[in-house]
Amino acid sequence: MATHEERKILYERALKEREAAVEYKEKLTPLVEGVNERIQDYNRLITKYRERISELRNKKNETRREVSAKKARIQNLRNRIAAQKDRKRIAEARKQAEEITVSRLALAIHSNRRQLAADDLTAEILNLPRQVSFSVGATINNTRIGDLRIARILQKGTGVQIDYGKRRIVGMVPGKVTLQALADGTKSNTVEIEVIKVVDLKYWTGRETYPLYKGFKRGEIDFFIPEEQYLKGEEVWPFTVQTSRVKVTDGSRTYEMPAKARCVYYKKQLPGWSDKGVTWMLKLTPYETEPEKQGKITIGYIDKDGKLHFEKNFSFTTNIVKIEVKLPEENFVERSGSGSILRWVPLGAEFVYQVVVYGSADMSKYKVYWAPQDIEGVVVSNKVSSFRPAGNHRWVAEAKVKFAGEKLHMNKLEEQGFSGSHRLWKNRSGFHMCGAEIRHQEDEEAICQLLGFPYIHPTFPCIENIEIMRRDLKVSLLNADFFYPQSPERKWGISIGLGVEFKGIGEKIIVPIRFFNLDSAVQKVLREGPGSTYRVSGPAEQAFMIARSRLMLSDPPARNMAPAEALLHFSLDSFLASKFRIPLSKEIISDALPLRFNRLSVELADDVYRLTVDGSSDMSNYKAEWWLLGGMVEKKEFKFSGGKWISEMPARRKFVQVTVINFMGEKVGLCKYKDLKVHGPDISKIRDALVELFTAYEREDSEGFLNYVSPDFRSLDNSGKSYSLAQLERSLLDDFRNLAGIEFRVDAEPPLGSHDLARVKMRWSRRATLAVGGQEWLLKQRSSTLVFRYDEGAERYLLTSIQGDDIFGLSAPTGEITIPKGSIVEGKTVTQETTVDEGRVEEPAGADFSGAIGSIKFGKRTILGNLYLFAGIDIDPNTKRSSLNSSGGQTLTLQSPPDGPYTAPARMISAFPDRLVKNWEFTPPSPEGGPGVAINFPPGEQQTIYLKANNGLKIKIVLEVTGDGEDLTLHVLEIREVD
Repeated sequence: MATHEERKILYERALKEREAAVEYKEKLTPLVEGVNERIQDYNRLITKYRERISELRNKKNETRREVSAKKARIQNLRNRIAAQKDRKRIAEARKQAEEITVSRLALAIHSNRRQLAADDLTAEILNLPRQVSFSVGATINNTRIGDLRIARILQKGTGVQIDYGKRRIVGMVPGKVTLQALADGTKSNTVEIEVIKVVDLKYWTGRETYPLYKGFKRGEIDFFIPEEQYLKGEEVWPFTVQTSRVKVTDGSRTYEMPAKARCVYYKKQLPGWSDKGVTWMLKLTPYETEPEKQGKITIGYIDKDGKLHFEKNFSFTTNIVKIEVKLPEENFVERSGSGSILRWVPLGAEFVYQVVVYGSADMSKYKVYWAPQDIEGVVVSNKVSSFRPAGNHRWVAEAKVKFAGEKLHMNKLEEQGFSGSHRLWKNRSGFHMCGAEIRHQEDEEAICQLLGFPYIHPTFPCIENIEIMRRDLKVSLLNADFFYPQSPERKWGISIGLGVEFKGIGEKIIVPIRFFNLDSAVQKVLREGPGSTYRVSGPAEQAFMIARSRLMLSDPPARNMAPAEALLHFSLDSFLASKFRIPLSKEIISDALPLRFNRLSVELADDVYRLTVDGSSDMSNYKAEWWLLGGMVEKKEFKFSGGKWISEMPARRKFVQVTVINFMGEKVGLCKYKDLKVHGPDISKIRDALVELFTAYEREDSEGFLNYVSPDFRSLDNSGKSYSLAQLERSLLDDFRNLAGIEFRVDAEPPLGSHDLARVKMRWSRRATLAVGGQEWLLKQRSSTLVFRYDEGAERYLLTSIQGDDIFGLSAPTGEITIPKGSIVEGKTVTQETTVDEGRVEEPAGADFSGAIGSIKFGKRTILGNLYLFAGIDIDPNTKRSSLNSSGGQTLTLQSPPDGPYTAPARMISAFPDRLVKNWEFTPPSPEGGPGVAINFPPGEQQTIYLKANNGLKIKIVLEVTGDGEDLTLHVLEIREVD
């Protein structure tokens, strides 16, 4: 209750406001009186001018009448003069002849058109004339008369009036008439004239609003606009009307033709305002009136005198359409993580879709045609609904829908979300009213199409049991076995799901195992914990993971874990199920699946490949599929031995891989060759190394041979001196130069030692031919031991040492071969050790440099993947024996492309003394320098080279290289000793 002071303050404030209002009124009164006086002055002026305008209009009409009367008198005089002239012509003709003869009569219409308007309105709309002038030409006694006034016009039909005085034909009523002139018994040609009259306007509207045009013809235009669109004021297609054609009649038929004057007169009487005018096209939008009030519109054609013709009246309403859904009392509405609203309805309960129209249209003339989604088990009461009034300008049409209780609906479950954030909604799509149309009962034309009806989701009946299953195969699981290493097919594990049994439903519905998990959005609203209904526990729990409802091994934890077991638990209680509006038959429903983690290992022992399964799985229903070199595939059973399950395969061929296959044919485990454990030397790989070494030596393939020689190679020659890989490579090249047709026969004993270091003892025989002399050299019953070391990177055994008889690299550093005692040459046994060079057992007589005079093609060698061309000159500084070869010489080697410190382009040739033996070196006038210095020159240029041997011998060599690319030839032109 206000205090005395507060009431006093309010009273003083009201008093001040009253005084201010009185003062404002006193100031405003003189202004209002002045405005009223000016308005009265303006009204008096308007009245005065209106009277003057009326007086001028009357005077104008009187003048028009006087002018018309004078024109009529003038025309009458003209007609009388013309008739007098005709009579005069006839009188003159009678004087000249006893008889008057009209020989020719022609009726002419002075217009190209043969159509007349029956009234002024038709003439205005169609731009047609009301009247046309005519004349009757004649020839009387060979005298031509332009217009014979005494001729009369015969009419066949009705529609025109002949004005002989003004010589015109006037259209009067619709019809067709044939005219013919007659004078003195002679008839003229005939002329047909059609008189037409406009009887109605033909209105036309745009295609977008054509459904409203039928309402326009009925006299009512009802706009229907969605509520959201109306509130936003979004632009809509206007209703348009224009007159492009008219209906006309010629007395016997009615037809359409284009209108020349297309303007439409309109008058709008809308709530609160009105408008009128003339336009070529009338436009109406739903925003021109309010839903509670109806507008009236008059249209037609107004002539030049302001008179309205063809008047048409119609009503105009705006109606707001709204879609609603009425749910039963038992329902569940929630908002998803994406913000959309989800509505759940129990099975058997009825819900209602409504189309609500708010406006002043008479909706009893309309119906709603529903388009429900065609889903089994969904009952829609009616597909056509009438509107009923709901008061306050509201009309409602309804469609009742019910989910039958005997079946589940829309149980195809999908994941929604992305980037690892997933939520599995049951019945995500639900039932959907696809659309509805508002149609008029008279023509059933769709005047409004409605979309955007909300989805309704049915809840599930009571759950009786849940079982963990294979979701992809739809089978129950007693346990799940996993193996490491696993096969590529098992990289993503198995699809795990839940088989849900509902009360009263015969079939079992399989859903992803994540189905009953609460997503993060729901957890936040309900303030729940993790919301997960499953977990893995046990010693092997770290080896397993579940991602996207797939149970799989977790790598790397599984890589280092020992065989063990785990348990996959699932548990759903009634409280969590209530969040999904799903009842349970008991307080908690649960299930568990045993998980067994096993390790695979494969080994080679006693010429048998053995696959061992370390773990608790029963392998009696599994098979091992063995893959061996050459495409050999064989399946073997598992047997239980020594407390473990094993599968064995004879090591007849090289092992490739072995796959573990379960009883359903799924590949669940895989061991490859890299997983093979060998407890002794790998016989197959040692066999491969021996085959490659002897084959390459027989083919004189130094690169292929050295692929199986260790970089750390170190051995002893027949003199007891140690030599390395580089010296072995040089000796090989000399072997291939001095020997041809090399053949071995080898008998090797089983390898001894460990997997990393193995020794192979062998007895061997070899046949060869000395390259130049052609003698056959045979060694029998020799014995050597090859030492191999296993290279993990190259995955092969490499030769690291040779013991016993020399078998490879027979040539000494000088390129000479020592033939041991006991060898057979040309069928004869060598009684004492003999040293030969260039394949000559006996020294030829008359030693000189002639052996190297001539030509030889360059040989090809691939070194470290690069192609090189070689030719060479060999000269013994003591005996002066000489020769050419295609693999490089001790005296002078020619190589293309060059290398070394003076690298030149590939088209260049490099010449240099042997860099390893060092028996020769350049001497002036050749380039100075020690061994290793090269002379580079292009093909086609003759070169003179001076060399000095280590015993003091000096020689001059003249040579030339011809050819290009890989086809080069060395020509030695001269070799002689110099001082």
